[in-house]
Amino acid sequence: MPGLKATANYLRGTDVDSEWERDLRVDYKVQSGYLKDLGISLRHASLRSEVAGQRDIDEVRAILSYSFVLR
Repeated sequence: MPGLKATANYLRGTDVDSEWERDLRVDYKVQSGYLKDLGISLRHASLRSEVAGQRDIDEVRAILSYSFVLR
């Protein structure tokens, strides 16, 4: 599908204390019509950690963007 992009990342650390992070991202940019150049990005991140004082984190974000030319 034109204008659609997806990314997934997984990071893991095991030195002193273990932790991991997972990031998922889906982007879409309208290719034509009235809403051409309107973009939406949906992101989800999870962090799990055994580091003292650090809490587990889950985030969901939705970001709208619009590209235009300044003259």
